[in-house]
Amino acid sequence: MKKNINNLKDKNCGSNHLTLSHEIAEKIQSLLSVKKISLTEFASQIGESESHIQEWLSGTFNFTLEIIAKIQQVLQEPIIQLYQSPKHLLVKYTHELSEQATRHHISEVNEYHIVFEHLLKDIENKTNLAH
Repeated sequence: MKKNINNLKDKNCGSNHLTLSHEIAEKIQSLLSVKKISLTEFASQIGESESHIQEWLSGTFNFTLEIIAKIQQVLQEPIIQLYQSPKHLLVKYTHELSEQATRHHISEVNEYHIVFEHLLKDIENKTNLAH
């Protein structure tokens, strides 16, 4: 039996939504401050009223992906970042480990090569002394 997605809703969804809305609002305010963009300028650039922007920044606004994309385009900064999948992180970590191991092995080979050269020189010197 297929479960309806509405049946899977977490009872804390409302508070999680508010937390995310608040974090998004803080991020926008921070970017506006850093970029020295006034609410009036931002409202004009994004094509919304200043009162609508203030509603966004209240921390309780239900942001849609369309609005977030619009904000990111105007501010030219990410507002939200999606998490990478564990599989992607594992592949990246494995690749980094492989690179480290390769560098380590190259270093060991270089060290063995140096030791081997010294041994050959010692053998050569001893052979020359014996003749």
